[in-house]
Formats: sequence, structure tokens, C-alpha cells
Amino acid sequence: MGAKATKVKNRKYIGIIIFVLMLSFVCGAVFYIHDSYPAGEQAATILEKEQDIRVRQIEKNVYAFIPENPVAGLIFYPGGKVEYEAYAPLMEAFAEKGILCILPSMPANLAVFGIDRATGLKDAFPQITKWYMGGHSLGGAMAASYVSSYREEFAGLILLGAYSTVDLNGSDLRVISVYGSNDNVMNKAKYDSCRENLPKDTAEQVIEGGCHSYFGDYGIQKGDGTPSITHDEQINKTVEFCIEIMEQYDESTEKIIDWVGCPYKVFYKKTDPDNVRDAYKEAAARGKEEGFVPVIVAADDILDQWFVMLEKDGYRRENILKENGEEGNKILKKRYDTYKVINGGNKTENDIDISDYAIYTDYIHEIAGAEYGSVDIGGKIDTLSSFVSYEGNLNCECILFEIPVTNPWEVMAWLPIGGWNECPDAVEMIAICRYWYEEYGAVPAVVSHDAMEFVLEEPVSEESARELAKEHYAFCADLIDQSGYGCSEEILADSLSKATVWYFWWD
Repeated sequence: MGAKATKVKNRKYIGIIIFVLMLSFVCGAVFYIHDSYPAGEQAATILEKEQDIRVRQIEKNVYAFIPENPVAGLIFYPGGKVEYEAYAPLMEAFAEKGILCILPSMPANLAVFGIDRATGLKDAFPQITKWYMGGHSLGGAMAASYVSSYREEFAGLILLGAYSTVDLNGSDLRVISVYGSNDNVMNKAKYDSCRENLPKDTAEQVIEGGCHSYFGDYGIQKGDGTPSITHDEQINKTVEFCIEIMEQYDESTEKIIDWVGCPYKVFYKKTDPDNVRDAYKEAAARGKEEGFVPVIVAADDILDQWFVMLEKDGYRRENILKENGEEGNKILKKRYDTYKVINGGNKTENDIDISDYAIYTDYIHEIAGAEYGSVDIGGKIDTLSSFVSYEGNLNCECILFEIPVTNPWEVMAWLPIGGWNECPDAVEMIAICRYWYEEYGAVPAVVSHDAMEFVLEEPVSEESARELAKEHYAFCADLIDQSGYGCSEEILADSLSKATVWYFWWD
């Protein structure tokens, strides 16, 4: 009996010890979670005061900092054990530079419990087409983890006193990394070892005198170094550097902008094409009053290289504008006769596989949407589409130029494509564009290194379409010979009698 009693008594003590240990663990965890850094007075003032930057809660525990004319968006994850409101000064500073910022809270002030917190937050601002993810410390690591699963939805990632444990190489993300020289909280050895997870062109900045804590307004974090600059100075230096990188375009885009030298607006890769189309329509209406013609340029390094070659050859737009000796219709007639001979005569409906045309129009229907017209044989095309990828977004950065000309055909002197792949050269291009504008009201609307689109207010008549189909073949024989847009003059003519957009592509 004594031995049994002792065993029961021992079990009782063991149970008590286990209970006490579990209770201590739970209490410790609760204490750790709730032992967070509260937001300071500056942050509280920003969230309450009347100011130029509109601050509002878009949902419970989610603040939005809204500038008057936002150019991009940023969703920002707070650091571990830091109240999310502490980042109000940083968000305000970004918003003052035109960046709409969304600042969500995190469960227990730990972003590791809310990696997917960003999901759906962008929906409140559909007008923003360029978004960044960002975060501080643990929030930065979790932002990197989130964006790795949604790379197509974001233009880039901002890491403040943070590193990425996931591999972001091979993406188009523009990554920015900033930390303070006196940061004693971030594990620098871990930062260095994780650097290989970031793209090689990651923009890095070390803020001299900065610390880990000064990205937020919550005092000095335990174990952090002593800063030699103020909190405001670190915020301003951080935002200044980030904005400089965020505002950069692709190198080819920058070069094309410099070469053309006209007012412009850039639309980034992955943007909804409807934003480009809507901006073009608005600019076309405004241009009639202000004296310019808008043109969308699909900017890539091939077009950039072409312009460089022209410049080396001494290209001058003034000279090209003067060289309109031969009329465009005569040029087209010569080209038509030439290609009829070269290509062994033209195709007829009996010579082709009609499904080729159906495949093409199915593609147009898919990327443009059902509201843009029929995809039946001979169906109309009435939306600009050459800059759209198979995924349904922009396949490269697009520039909407406002070319200061009176006559639409003159824009081709500013954008002299042609002279390759059987595409008319610059002088022929201007003459043809002039003829088509004066004869049909066709206006050049989109230019790329291998494609071109025109817009019309109304389709041409069926009678005019028959002759126009020959002119289109002369201008771009691939329309028929490559079984692309038309497949035969008959089908092409039928389509042109319904179309308000003309599409050309040179293989």
C-alpha cells in the first residue's frame, strides 16, 4: 500500500510540475506577444490631424494614406512586436511623394501570423495599376514571402532593415533594400547570406547614422545601436532613395522618351490594357483642342536600338517631313504589284485554311473582351491590341506620347519605324499615312518595333474596303501571306468594312 501511495503521490507532483511548466509557457508567450512597442506621439498626431494627405480606415485596423494624385501604391507590413500605427510617419512621407500607402495591422503585432494580410487590400483602389509590397524587419521578410506568390501583381518590393528568405530571382520585381549603418537588431550575417535570394539589380542603400528602430515611431528597440541622425532624417532619406528607384523606367523606355522628346505618360508592364486605351481616348479628345496627336509606343530594346541606328545614320525628322515627293497611293500600287509577283500571286478563299483566321480572331477576342466585337470570319476589329500579352496585360512598358503636330501623319517623323522586314521606310511611311488620313481619316495610334495600328471614327464602305484590302496587302503582305489578319483579300475586305482599328504586323 505504501508503495502505491508513493507512486500516486509522485504522479500528482509530476502532473503539477507539467501544469506549472505549461502555464509558464503560455504566460510567457502571452507576455511576449503583448510586450510590443507602442506607436509614439508623432504617429498618433498624423492619424488624427487635418492634413493634405487624406488618412482613412478602409477596413478595421487598416489605414490608407491617400495623396491627391497617386502614381503608385504600397502595402506595408509592420515590424515584429511593433504597433502598426508606428509607421504613420513613414507612410505619410511616401504619400507626400505621390505613393498611396496601405498600412494593415498584424495578429499579435507579428506579421508571421498575417502573411496574407495584403490579399484584397488593393481592390479598394482600382485606379492604381502599379503596386509595391514592403515591410520593416519581420514585416519585410513576410512581405517578401507574400510577393513571391503574387509576383505578377506587384512591380516591386521594399525591404527596410530586412531580408528575404525566399528566392525572388527570375522575376521582374524591382527590389529596394535599405538599412541603417548603426542597426544592431538585424542579423547582418543572415542579411548577407540571403542576398543571393534577391535579383542582382536590387537597389541597396545604407543610411549612415541610421538604426533599426527609426523606420517607425516607437522609440529605440531593445538591443539596437545608437543613431547619430534623427528619426525624421532617417525617414526622409529612406523615402528619397526609394522614390528615386520606384520612378525609374526600363532603360529602353528612358532612351525612347529622350529620343522622341515630347510630353508623355508611362504605363508599366502588367498594367490593365484598358487603362492605356482609356488614356489614349482622353488624350485624342484633348489633343484636338491643345494641338497634339497622341501615339502609344510599345517600348522595348529593339525599338530603342532602331532609333540609335537612325541617329548614327544622321536621321533628321525635318528632312523626312520635306521628302513627300511621291503620293502614298502610288507607293502602295507599286508595292502591291511587287508583292503579287514575289509571292506568286495572292491567296483566295479557296486556297487557304479558314481556321487560321478563326484562331487569330479568337486570340483578339480573348485579350480584348467580347464587348470589342465579333470573332466570326470577317469579324470586325475595333480595339487597340498590339501591346497586349497572352496573359491579358501589357507585354512591355507603354509610352503615351503627345506629339506636337497638326496633321496626324506627321507623327511618323517623330516615330520613324520602317525599312525592315518589308515594312515601308520612313519616307514611304509618312506618304502612306498621309494618303490614308486624307482618304479614310485613319490616324496612327500604336507603334512598336514590329507592329502598327491605326484608328478610324467610322469603318470604310464595302466598296472602298475592296480596294483598301489591296492597299493593306501592299503595306503589310504578312496580313495575307502569313495567314494572320485576313488570309485573303476577300476576307480582309469584309473585315475592313466593319473595323475601326487597322492592325499590321511584320514578321
